[in-house]
Parts: sequence; structure tokens; C-alpha cells
Amino acid sequence: MERVWARFDRRDTPPLTRFLAELLGTAHWFDQRRTREVLGWVPQVNLDEAFAALARYHRSST
Repeated sequence: MERVWARFDRRDTPPLTRFLAELLGTAHWFDQRRTREVLGWVPQVNLDEAFAALARYHRSST
């Protein structure tokens, strides 16, 4: 995509770059221990609850 963008002499960033494609194709996991230790922050809902709420939202909006 970057080469096509350059070919048309575009100065802005293309909508999809190799870097972004790699990020989207990679699983990311983040450890929240430091967030809890330093900030005292904990999620208000766990992942199962969050995905259930998301599914309910999508079902109700269609």
C-alpha cells in the first residue's frame, strides 16, 4: 500500500501500512499487575461480562 501511495505522490499516510497490518495480525496481551500496583485500578467488569454486554448491545441494535 505504501508503494501505491507514493506512486500517486500522496504525502499523507496510507490507510493501511505494513506496520499496521503486522499489528492487526498479532495477538497482544497486556499484564495489568502494574496498573493495580501503581494506580490501584482494577476493571469494573471481567472479560466474560464485557463480551456478554457487547453481544447484547449488538443484538439490540440490529
